[in-house]
Amino acid sequence: MSVELRFTVEGECTCGTPYAPGEEPPPHWHHLECDWGRIEHPMPRPDRGEVGHLMLITRSYVGELFQHGPRLRQGRIESVDAVPDAPDGEITDDTPLRLYAYIDTPEGRWTWELFDAHWANGKGPDVYIGRWPD
Repeated sequence: MSVELRFTVEGECTCGTPYAPGEEPPPHWHHLECDWGRIEHPMPRPDRGEVGHLMLITRSYVGELFQHGPRLRQGRIESVDAVPDAPDGEITDDTPLRLYAYIDTPEGRWTWELFDAHWANGKGPDVYIGRWPD
């Protein structure tokens, strides 16, 4: 399964259009979304109250966190973990893993389960989408 990520626009978008002096674009908003909903804060910042049930994390950053361990960044600790998904309790070489991303701050801990994601337009970095576990 791979979750499709899309950019959407609310309002009339005229970005990139040259404007005459004093002109401004009409009010509009760009959003990032998927079938699970709108991704309000792709890069979670608990210190600014910017945390949502969906988030994005690049595959390369997940690899760095696995290789080098948790990272202190902007007053928070970011980490990832892989947990065997063995409903019957038996773990073998073929047991699939569930990936999780964590942000720890003095205010608390946030957890997202990571899933494969791809961009609808085929462009953009390789990412996982994180969703708060149900």
